[in-house]
Amino acid sequence: MSLRVVNIVSTCQLNSSFNLNTLAQTLINVEYNPSKFSGLIKKIRSPHTTILLFSNGKCVVTGARTENDSKRSIRKLCKQLKTSFKDFKIQNIVASTDITPVITKKSGTVIDLVRLHEVIDSTYEPERYSALIIKREVKTIIFHNGKINFTGAKEFDTLQSAYIDVLTLLENNNFIVFDV
Repeated sequence: MSLRVVNIVSTCQLNSSFNLNTLAQTLINVEYNPSKFSGLIKKIRSPHTTILLFSNGKCVVTGARTENDSKRSIRKLCKQLKTSFKDFKIQNIVASTDITPVITKKSGTVIDLVRLHEVIDSTYEPERYSALIIKREVKTIIFHNGKINFTGAKEFDTLQSAYIDVLTLLENNNFIVFDV
C-alpha cells in the first residue's frame, strides 16, 4: 500500500512570446484550433506529458508523474523554441492509493462510507457521487472499495501529510489494521 502520484499540473513562463499559427506549422505533435481553444497543445513523448502553450509565453504542463518530468518537458519545448523559462510552479498534484490489503472487512463493502461520514466532517451524497469527500488543504476522495484519491496538493509534503492523516483516521476508527 503506497501513495502513487498519477498527475502533476505545473505552470511556468517562457521568456518569449509566440505566434501560435507559425508554431503549429513548424512543430510536430501539436494541435492548434483557436476557434475552440486559445492555446497550442503540444504532446511530449518522453516523459509522456502535454504542454499548453499560450501566445504570451505562459505554459501549463499536465500528465507528469514527477516534478523532474514536468521540468524536462518544459526544457524540451524550450530547446525547440530556443528560449528559456522562469517561475516554475506546481499547481496541483493528484495521487491515489488502494488500502484493500490492510482492510478489516466487516460488511459487503470494503469501507462503510456512511459510518465514516458520521465520524469525520465530510461530504457524502451517494445518490450524487459514490465517494466520501473530505475537503481540507488537500481534497481526499474515499471510495467504498478501498481506493482513495488525493487532489489539490501543491507540495509533496502536504500530500504526504494528507495521506498519513487519512490512514490515521481510518486506523483510529477501526477501518484498517496495520501489521507491525
